[in-house]
Amino acid sequence: MPGSNSAEVPTVATQKNLHSGRPALLDEIRNAPLSPKSILSQSIPSSSDICVPLSGARLDGIKSLGSNYILRGPNNRGEAEPVAPKFAAIEELNWTDWDEVLENKRLLDQGHRILLGIAKKKKDFFPEGFECGNYFDNLLPIICGGYSKADKIVYCGNNNLKGYKVPCDQWTLCSKCAYVEGIDPSESFDGTFGKDSFYHVTLGFDDDIPFDITTSGDPKIYWKANETALRHLLNNDLIRGAYISHELKIRSLVPLQVNPHSHAIVTANAFPPELNDALGEMISGYAGVGLIPSIEVKLIDSKEYHKKCIRYLTKAIELKEPYETAWQKLCALDRSHAKEVNLAMRNFLDAFGAAGSGINKRVYMGNLMSQSKSFIGVPAKSRPSVIKREEYKASKGKGKRGKRKKVKATRR
Repeated sequence: MPGSNSAEVPTVATQKNLHSGRPALLDEIRNAPLSPKSILSQSIPSSSDICVPLSGARLDGIKSLGSNYILRGPNNRGEAEPVAPKFAAIEELNWTDWDEVLENKRLLDQGHRILLGIAKKKKDFFPEGFECGNYFDNLLPIICGGYSKADKIVYCGNNNLKGYKVPCDQWTLCSKCAYVEGIDPSESFDGTFGKDSFYHVTLGFDDDIPFDITTSGDPKIYWKANETALRHLLNNDLIRGAYISHELKIRSLVPLQVNPHSHAIVTANAFPPELNDALGEMISGYAGVGLIPSIEVKLIDSKEYHKKCIRYLTKAIELKEPYETAWQKLCALDRSHAKEVNLAMRNFLDAFGAAGSGINKRVYMGNLMSQSKSFIGVPAKSRPSVIKREEYKASKGKGKRGKRKKVKATRR
């Protein structure tokens, strides 16, 4: 009705007139319906995108509707679907890549996430004493692999409730503790160069052996063979003393193969080729040894080389180098073998822990053993670190004198 404020529904005839080309009446224009397409084109420009909420949990674990968004529109025509995480398990990551592991730390269980956070804080803010060796290179595979003593290694050097810095005592994996472990022999043999003739003897093997938790005891056979052969030379007065360190080297991660060997500092008048050959024959004849011995002997001809050799016998194993070698070989172009590489590292850590049990990794003989009457080194009570430790205990009232005073006071 003319002049009415109510909306009028145009008739079919009116709609046809709107498209006939003749001039439209005012009422026809006012009441003409708009198509959904024209409404959309008027409200949103054709070149723009819109944000569409995604239902479900966010990638950071917070469960709420509409927490994830993607762009949709003429420039982004993908469907509104959640963005899947790149990795689904910790075994798919590169365990030597700090950035990748930190970005996907949600894949670790709570305990190992805590260890990873502490390790990152130590790496960034408290690296002193740890940055010189391979501590941080070894630490990431140790955490990701779920090694049973990972917490000890991560907390290495932290103060306990009494204010003491506590070492992890895992020196075959921790380079900081390997350095501390080497202090005693360094002080013990300080000034011994010139008191005898020293040789650096490497007791190795040409090939390697398979290694896992079921064969973790096999390296002990080779270490014991090396130790027994050197002791035989000592008992027959062919050498005067020996300081031995047993080690393991990863030759291949996939398949897992290792080379057991020993390094020794030997005192003797001479170490001729005939003695070298005899040593090899004794080792190869030891029960259970299936590899061909490879023995290298070098004369220690300077004080600097003498100190270097002593230090060389206490070092942590390398985990990063064999891991990266396997990764480049198997995962550089296709990461489908990542789980295989990581499973091998996990198996190695478990087997390595078992291999070190029940055997002394460092052995002293003859005039290089402090309990021997022929010992040519520095007595324990005269070594700087021992003196410093006793002085510190005395200052805290925890030395021998402090204990005696306490006992007398109690008796009174």
